[in-house]
Amino acid sequence: MGQLIVDLVNEIYNPVNFIFSNIYSTSQNAEDLIDLLEQYQHSYPIPPTAIASSGKSTNIDFVKTDFLKSLWSMRAGSDHLQDTVSALHKFLQFDNAHLKRTNLHDGLNSILTILQHRFKEQIHRPGIQIIKKFGDIPLVECIPGELNQVFLNILTNAIEALEERMQHDYSFIPKIWISTEIVNSHLSLICSNGCKTPNQENPPKQKILIRISDNGKGILPHIQRRIFEPFFSTKSIGKGNGLGLAISRKIIVEKHRGKLGCKSQLGKGSEFFIEINTAVKQYADIRKHASF
Repeated sequence: MGQLIVDLVNEIYNPVNFIFSNIYSTSQNAEDLIDLLEQYQHSYPIPPTAIASSGKSTNIDFVKTDFLKSLWSMRAGSDHLQDTVSALHKFLQFDNAHLKRTNLHDGLNSILTILQHRFKEQIHRPGIQIIKKFGDIPLVECIPGELNQVFLNILTNAIEALEERMQHDYSFIPKIWISTEIVNSHLSLICSNGCKTPNQENPPKQKILIRISDNGKGILPHIQRRIFEPFFSTKSIGKGNGLGLAISRKIIVEKHRGKLGCKSQLGKGSEFFIEINTAVKQYADIRKHASF
């Protein structure tokens, strides 16, 4: 199924770009033609009989206005279509089994574009506000397609937590915060053995910290301890297989030698932390783990 989706996106990607580029030139040509028509009408207020006869059966002013409106509507639609397909293209990252120096912000923005239909206001609930605070971070050596999968899993869980809270609190304003920043290893917020004074002989390595948080219902403590276990899920049958966060942990911890953590408070929301190195030295190990 995965390869089928990749092939379909590849088939769609080029035609969409063709439509996108041509609709802009067509719109400009149409405006030029209408300008020329208006100049002609101004210069020859009394047209020849044949043209005047045709003009009576056609509402020229309406056609000019409606034609441009239609083109601009098509242009807006092609913009949206190109953004969505481009986001899918980036998300799939056709070379995703290989390490690549990547802009994490591109990946995050592509996931936000893919999920934008779930952020919009709906009849039964308000729209979800997205607050981004992206730091000035360097390119990161990673497997981009798999990091995108982690972002998608965490953001999807955040949306579902917000939707569940909105069912019981109609005045609630749902929000998701996404931030990125550079941290040193000894300043990590996800320390397994506590934060210790760095060894001067081995200066701290530069890491990137990504936080994704929401103001949803929060997670119970006994559930929070198990959220990264395979097949553990609190969702009803058919709505989740309990693998999303387990796979995310495998991608971050085993494949990228990073850290993935969560803290949550009932009634206030949850926050997930992803910490990865800017460069991965264990290239052979990463390649060995490149597929499940």
